Amino acid sequence: MIIKIKTGLMISELFHQLVSGVSLGVPNMLPLNIDEYTTPICISVAQGMEQPFLTCGINMTVGEIIQFGKCIRFDVHITIEKPSVTSNAFERIMIARNELRLPTPKQRDILTKKEVLFNEFHCLLKSNGLGWNFGQESTLGVKFLDSMTEVFWYLDPHWEKLAERY
Repeated sequence: MIIKIKTGLMISELFHQLVSGVSLGVPNMLPLNIDEYTTPICISVAQGMEQPFLTCGINMTVGEIIQFGKCIRFDVHITIEKPSVTSNAFERIMIARNELRLPTPKQRDILTKKEVLFNEFHCLLKSNGLGWNFGQESTLGVKFLDSMTEVFWYLDPHWEKLAERY
């Protein structure tokens, strides 16, 4: 779908307008199980649909994002089953404690390429339902994502040399 959008609009506002169909002049064409409470887990942009997508920050404006391309992709996590209603606070605490968590992705207006790589790993883990137990996401989770980012950041310029060896 191709639509004209104000460049000063925040990307998070654009997502919610797309979900609700508000003020864009097009009918809501999204799947029925996406609602106003759905949030994107990853936002990326590319020059064309066949080009590689780059991860963007949710706090960026449309004007900042279109510098990198005209195609914006929102990856969302959709749950089909309805959440069960728990009857007391203890059950809610136990359920929350058993859920897997991820560290907070890097969020600034302009991200460095290293921060984009960190967020790509974050999106990969989240889209595969991976994470850490309660309380470990801020220590082990950050350490893991930082380590993966550092390893791939170091290896990136050497892929061709490594491929020649094997």
